[in-house]
Amino acid sequence: MFALYKHAQNQGLFDPRKGVDGFSLYLLGDKGYTLITWIMTPFKKEGQHSILDILYNRKHKRGRLVVENFFSILKKIFRKLQKFELHVTFLHDVFTCYYLLHNVIRFEDEANIA
Repeated sequence: MFALYKHAQNQGLFDPRKGVDGFSLYLLGDKGYTLITWIMTPFKKEGQHSILDILYNRKHKRGRLVVENFFSILKKIFRKLQKFELHVTFLHDVFTCYYLLHNVIRFEDEANIA
């Protein structure tokens, strides 16, 4: 994670002014992360929160669960991810390949069942 952090800080990897298809890029971090311009964290439990804060926390949690489930599925299928070390510049391409392979396997299995 440190390599990703360093790369993001130095290269502006998640600069909100730069986006993809008009959307800004952010990482979803849990409460252990520091809130910075490119890492979105949930609101702390202490204190009073507005309904918007509560809704944000729910959406944030739901988004993080999607990502955690995705990595869990990938780890089960591709055991190499258990000890995965790669330079951050290749992460997007590698995970895109794993994701595509997962979908090919999944759709092939579904076609064989039907």
